[in-house]
Amino acid sequence: MKIQLKKILAVCTCTALIFTSGCSIVTVNSDRDANQVVAVVGDTEITKKEVLARYQSVADQYGITSATTGADDIIKQLKKSTLDSMIESEVIWQKAQEKDLEQQLSAEKKASLEKDYDTAIAYLQSEYVTQSATSTATTTATPDATASLSPSAQVDADAYIDARLAEFGFTRASYKKYLYTSEYSTMLQAQVEAEITDISEEDLKKAYDTELETQKTAFDKAEEPTATSTTASTSTTSYESYVEDGKVVVYVPSGLAYYKHILIKITDAAKAKIDAVDSENLTDDDKEAKVATLTEQAFAEIKSKADEALKKVKAGEDFDTLMAAYGEDPGMQSGTTKDTGYLVGLQSSYVDEFKNASLALANVGDTTELVKSEFGYHIIKKVSVLTPGTIPYEQVKDALKVQELATKKTEHWDSTLEDWKTELKVTVSYDKIY
Repeated sequence: MKIQLKKILAVCTCTALIFTSGCSIVTVNSDRDANQVVAVVGDTEITKKEVLARYQSVADQYGITSATTGADDIIKQLKKSTLDSMIESEVIWQKAQEKDLEQQLSAEKKASLEKDYDTAIAYLQSEYVTQSATSTATTTATPDATASLSPSAQVDADAYIDARLAEFGFTRASYKKYLYTSEYSTMLQAQVEAEITDISEEDLKKAYDTELETQKTAFDKAEEPTATSTTASTSTTSYESYVEDGKVVVYVPSGLAYYKHILIKITDAAKAKIDAVDSENLTDDDKEAKVATLTEQAFAEIKSKADEALKKVKAGEDFDTLMAAYGEDPGMQSGTTKDTGYLVGLQSSYVDEFKNASLALANVGDTTELVKSEFGYHIIKKVSVLTPGTIPYEQVKDALKVQELATKKTEHWDSTLEDWKTELKVTVSYDKIY
């Protein structure tokens, strides 16, 4: 199973109201050394038991076990990220107390945080009520989680809630503290980042020169085919990825163009039949043969419509008009891509049949024959070429300033956090949690 590690690690810093996610009961590491201290922030100690409980809650949500592909590295990084997050939270909490941030919270924000806490506790109590009712043979009615419990039942419910909180590495007090700390983090970051108000012209030009060198090297490599294939050379980035991420582009490589297409889709009914084969009680060879037969039938169903559209394209009828009449790709029916087409290069993530047929068109205005892909038949037209070369500094200056200022603010926040850790004499022993 492929695990999206970056996404998982982010969960460690955003687990408010985790109890409403319906996670199964966590099995916490119960080694005799569970209570040993793995980190110290000021006068506050963080124990191995707390770290492993929070780690386990995230691991359980994503099904991470020792059997997960790449488990050793994933588990190690997730444990480290969990501990780092707990250290950062404690640093922020202590700085918030020093700056008396609670006095800066609005009454509405305090009420919202208290409501979040009450909601989590109420959810856990409802769990207790439901489980208690389920385990009582004589109970047939649906339990009312909001009903008042008898004093003895409330004692049991409180014990259950405390135990469930402990499974996530929390007490009632520390969970409320966690909720407030999340808000304090936002407040402190805003205050710290506000200290960075501008970037000098000299630094901005340096940033431009650095971006130009970086992008030129990466983009050219990304759009350079290998000697034996039409696929892109190995690269960690590309022009397309920069555009998708909303980054400021200062260099355009050659080989990129915009394409529109008329897609005649395989019908939903035909696709459903093909997909259903996988669950049938057949051998792999029989499944493959049946899929091939159904796929052939699916394309036969739409061939006459595709031929009709192609005939009109070749007759010189307006491509956009035909695209509106015959096309079934939502991306060609609305949004900016309806007007510009799709940007395609060797690093593009489109299906190979579409990408390769597009890149094979030599001139603007050229169109393809019918191109088969898993989606149906495509008729593709090359509509424009992206002009390669360096984008002048003055043209991107304002956008680059916004980007670099945001980067500097983030860097200032990160460095301030590190300064606070030094100030609070943070010590950590990662080896104790692995």
